[in-house]
Amino acid sequence: MKRDLSKFLGYASLTLFSVFSSFAQSELEAIPEMSQVTSLSTDMLPGASLLNPKTKSTETAKTNFVTLSDAFNSARIHYPSIIAALRDLEVAEANRLAAQGGWDLKLNSQVRKDAIGYYENDYFETKLEQPTPYWGTSFFGGYRQGNGFFPVYEEKLETLNNGEFFTGIRTPILRDRAIDDVRGAVQQADTRIDQSREQVALTELQLLTDTAVAYWSWVGAGLKLQVYEQLLKITLDRDQAIRDNVQLGQAPKVEEIDNERLIVQRKALVVAARRYLEQTALKLSIYFRDENGEPLTLSSSQSPGAIPEVDLSKVPDPQSSAMFWAEYHPEIRVFRQELEFQSVELKLAKNKRLPSLDLTASLSRDQGDGGKSDQETEARFLLEFEFPFLNRKARGKIKAVEAKVESLNQKLRLMQDQAFARLNNTFQAIQATQERVGLRDQELALALRLQQAEQDRVDLGQSNLLLLNLREQATIRASVNLIDARVEQLQNLALYQSARGRFDPDWGW
Repeated sequence: MKRDLSKFLGYASLTLFSVFSSFAQSELEAIPEMSQVTSLSTDMLPGASLLNPKTKSTETAKTNFVTLSDAFNSARIHYPSIIAALRDLEVAEANRLAAQGGWDLKLNSQVRKDAIGYYENDYFETKLEQPTPYWGTSFFGGYRQGNGFFPVYEEKLETLNNGEFFTGIRTPILRDRAIDDVRGAVQQADTRIDQSREQVALTELQLLTDTAVAYWSWVGAGLKLQVYEQLLKITLDRDQAIRDNVQLGQAPKVEEIDNERLIVQRKALVVAARRYLEQTALKLSIYFRDENGEPLTLSSSQSPGAIPEVDLSKVPDPQSSAMFWAEYHPEIRVFRQELEFQSVELKLAKNKRLPSLDLTASLSRDQGDGGKSDQETEARFLLEFEFPFLNRKARGKIKAVEAKVESLNQKLRLMQDQAFARLNNTFQAIQATQERVGLRDQELALALRLQQAEQDRVDLGQSNLLLLNLREQATIRASVNLIDARVEQLQNLALYQSARGRFDPDWGW
């Protein structure tokens, strides 16, 4: 009897469970399923677009976004340091003009009159002298007239009544023949001009590097903001579905509260991401300027919305880049011009150590009334010698310049070692970030699959909002990590080009 009663109760329980299940299924079919509101394809999840960096969204395609070339062109024209470097070049060119003034044609005149005394006379002379850059030689010519009574030791000042015309040449034989102060100053001025040109190129190279680093930070910040906004949108979209399920008793009240917490939390993330974007835009505005040269702050709509992939096959290896640096980098060229400047300084110092031996040859002829002998053409040769015995000034200058040159050579050696280390380091950084980008790509792809699978389980009632939130957080972290890796890779590429010495437009930007 008891056995029959147990069987009856079991059948009754099974029947009631079947009826209740059918009723519950009919009720669930009568209300909108959560999957109809919250389920998304993997391509629609936050960060999914990052897996194809060459693809731009429709919204971005419609926007006239700012490219890196735009930022470069603006910085080249309006950045103050470039303008300052160009002005320094103008200063160097002006100094060269001033140095060439040592070869200017000179006019020298003198008037003398002895009015009172035993020797009463008057004397006038005007002379033109033209220095030349050829072995320190100078030419001169002029006219003089001396009338009256001159003492014996000044008889050469006396001329016929129409005066005397003269011309001549002066040339150094030892000191100032190979180089003199004027030629040295002009050569050093030419060196400063070349050095200023290389300094302009070096300033531009550093400027382009800083611009590229700031630009990619700004692009990355815009992508992060997009990811956080997409995450917030998903949270807002499923909020009403959760509320409906809570009202129908299909979900506990805590899920509604938890989703509200997520909305507040993710709004805060959007605010922080927007603030970071504003910061990077302000930093970029230092380099990106309007037509008046004023900093121009870009909006998020002007961001390209994608980060290009890097093609390492287009990146030269460190060995060839080291050869390029040694030949063409503005940094080494500036240094070489400084060595050239000091070499001229050393030549000038050695020139001062030589004795001064100058030869002057002149021709003169008197004009006017007088004896035939007074009207003959006269030729005069003058040899002048001067030598300071101790010559401490020249010797001290030579030692100082030689020490300076040796100091520069040691600095050059250090510069070369640092440059080669920088090339290897930045190239290795590019390779490392390339590997990181690949791993971050895989991480994001797996995170998206897990998030989609967790979303499907929530829709089937086999999971909850807490686990889905953990999956979404993992996806966001993977997205941000991928953005950071790609931004860092492009920034390392900019640093490598800077270390190499030139920005090439056909590199894998």
